[in-house]
Amino acid sequence: MKRVSSGEFICVQEENACNEVLALGKSFNSMSGKIKELLEDIRNNEKEKRKSEMDFLRAQINPHFLYNTLFSIQCMAELNKIGQAVKMIKAFIALLRKTLSTDRDLIPLREELENTKSYLELERIRYSNIMDYEIEVSKELESCQVPALILQPIVENAIFHGLEAKDSGGLIVLEVLKDGEDLLINISDDGKGMNIRRLKEVRARINLDEDEARKSIGLVNVSGRIKINFGKEYGLTIDSEENIGTCVSVRLPIIKGTEYEDTYSG
Repeated sequence: MKRVSSGEFICVQEENACNEVLALGKSFNSMSGKIKELLEDIRNNEKEKRKSEMDFLRAQINPHFLYNTLFSIQCMAELNKIGQAVKMIKAFIALLRKTLSTDRDLIPLREELENTKSYLELERIRYSNIMDYEIEVSKELESCQVPALILQPIVENAIFHGLEAKDSGGLIVLEVLKDGEDLLINISDDGKGMNIRRLKEVRARINLDEDEARKSIGLVNVSGRIKINFGKEYGLTIDSEENIGTCVSVRLPIIKGTEYEDTYSG
């Protein structure tokens, strides 16, 4: 009984017991079996719920990404910058092939960084090369598994709310580090930054619960997807200083190969 109470659902065996103990053992084994079945049902239901929530949030980010990118191309066409618009369309098509075709929960970090780099190149065309970027990552971390399309919304935020507001371009630095047993991805810009009041508002939003995250796009969406996948100890943190810049940090568990299925799918 002690072993069952600690989560080990075994059957008790009483070979030379009186009738009362045998009957008690039979009832106990039946109860233990039913509890085991119920717990398995709960695990399966939670797994399906988590998958549905992930699918919803991922589907939500795609139209937002499409709209903003197409709007950028429209701006180039309206300014009669046809050559740049054509280059952006070609880059956009290449990006769509890579980002929207995958139905995997996790992809290698290398692939996510390539997709983000393609998006940065696309936006650099729009801003006539006054926007620059750097990506710093060690080879050993490139094979880590991460949720798809988590970096592009953060980079997009840095461009539209940081660099564009500054009116003079700037630099985006994407740095990948190992922090103990975690993967830490820092996306920093030298844009307009935020005052203390605005920073508090943004921090409050990215710490919304999962139900509220379902209604949001951008940083809140990314944070919600990470928390649903891995737990509340993971997600986004943000630091900013007005007229200096902003840094968004993404904390994830280090996952390689089939480790995800073994550790998180249950």
